[in-house]
Amino acid sequence: MELETEVHNLENCSGNTPEINGLELFLENYNEINAVRYSDTTDLRAFEINTSNCEFANTINILDPEIETKYGLPKIGTCSEVLFYIAMKRKGVYIVPSSLKEDLQKHIDFFVLGFPVDITSIYKTKIYKEKFGYRDSRTLLIPFVKRKYKENFEQRGFYQNDFTYAYDLIRNNRFDHEEFLDEVLNINNYLLCLIENSNGDNGNNHGLRSWQFGDVPKRFIKEQRVFLQCLSDIL
Repeated sequence: MELETEVHNLENCSGNTPEINGLELFLENYNEINAVRYSDTTDLRAFEINTSNCEFANTINILDPEIETKYGLPKIGTCSEVLFYIAMKRKGVYIVPSSLKEDLQKHIDFFVLGFPVDITSIYKTKIYKEKFGYRDSRTLLIPFVKRKYKENFEQRGFYQNDFTYAYDLIRNNRFDHEEFLDEVLNINNYLLCLIENSNGDNGNNHGLRSWQFGDVPKRFIKEQRVFLQCLSDIL
């Protein structure tokens, strides 16, 4: 399937129904990711496969257009993965979903430019210590709340679904992938400075604090810097 067809007229439709709407685009890419994920379930325990099957079924149910879930969204982690996947494909960046075995045992969601990458959502009370420095995968924090609502989110401490990139795509047929990826780079480059200098308890518009990350090994900082530079160069 050609990428140009996949994203045809999504954001700039002239009042007519787009050939592929946001909900369909999300589901198509979610199914594409899972087709690769479930291609290797060897050595996995039955409950691991069953848990993943339940999450898949719940997501499909939430997104069923015949069910009245106007404001419902899949889990933040699921949305983050699918939005990142769509955005990278739009930019023509080489990205491959991991297998379920790689996801569960190695904490790898995608291979991006050959790097194993773990996708995690950003939330200001979340503890990220287990995500940074003790795995072979690179970790990317993914924005959930749209840029223009970030200050509101920080002040109120919670978000409304319609403040999010996922809602804008699924319910409004809009997705500014350029802004989304710019936010990905901004957040993760700021994070690199935060964990390198350990002086990030002052206010910042990403809602991140150094205590969320703990003492990150220098090896991880070096590897993360290389990965982010490669990502910045291609985006």
